[in-house]
Amino acid sequence: MATSTSIGVAILVAGAQLDGDARLAVWATALVLDMAGPLFIDTRGWRFVAEHFAEHHGLIMIVALGESIVAIGVGAEAGVGAGVVPPSSASP
Repeated sequence: MATSTSIGVAILVAGAQLDGDARLAVWATALVLDMAGPLFIDTRGWRFVAEHFAEHHGLIMIVALGESIVAIGVGAEAGVGAGVVPPSSASP
């Protein structure tokens, strides 16, 4: 699969040199070729391991949670007060 991915990356780099609709067309072509690569290239040595994807999902969640905590800390340092908070739509 390295072959199809390498071809897709090369096309992406070439497309980055273009502007507008030409760039989008070249990038769409690269995406299609990259996704269709396994249909044309021998994938007998490639194994699908569900645990690998589950582990990566968990790691992404940890990173997202950490970034959220950092963003809350940065916001707290900025001095967010009642003037920034939108009024509640519930009537008293």
